[in-house]
Amino acid sequence: MTMELGIISIIIIKLKKIWHSFLLSIGIPDVKKIKMNREDLPVNNKAFERAWLAQGSMNYFDISHYVTDYPVIYLSVNIGKHQKEMKEGDPIFIWRAKGKSSHCSGVIAKGEIIEECTPLSGVKLPQYLLPVDRAKRVDSPGKDLKIGIRILEKRVFPEDGMIKRERVANHPILSQTAIIKAGTGSTFSLSEDRYIAYCDLWR
Repeated sequence: MTMELGIISIIIIKLKKIWHSFLLSIGIPDVKKIKMNREDLPVNNKAFERAWLAQGSMNYFDISHYVTDYPVIYLSVNIGKHQKEMKEGDPIFIWRAKGKSSHCSGVIAKGEIIEECTPLSGVKLPQYLLPVDRAKRVDSPGKDLKIGIRILEKRVFPEDGMIKRERVANHPILSQTAIIKAGTGSTFSLSEDRYIAYCDLWR
């Protein structure tokens, strides 16, 4: 009886390994493993506080070149709640919306906020603004504020290891998020489990 139980246990372990390998092969990581991967949480924070996803659309500017050519970028934030909550040091992922371009949609960079939301005319590093913003430097009433982001890692193309939209859409935690369901918006707040899920996919 003991030998039979031992054989059954070995079979169960092997089946679990096969199932896990299958999930990884189709782009769906183990949810339990995701929840345990906490090493990517902000080092300076004793507990998780905030994390973000910022979107740039190829229909309005070339986010691919912007991320590639500049060590710091400024993106728009048009949600009042986010304008107040986004803080220096917060981790942030950059999402490229392909629009009408031939690029893939998905996460192409990981960074951290180094300048909190401010009007276009008040940014500290104007040399890193988009050329169109650098040329005007005039704030219209009710316009979006700008958030300053230091690029820590960039993976602009699929062969670089970017997180393609399809992987997010098939993810057990991220598939129901606004970036997949609606796709519109400049910034999205990430809960702790969603941030860890993005970190896991980024690896």
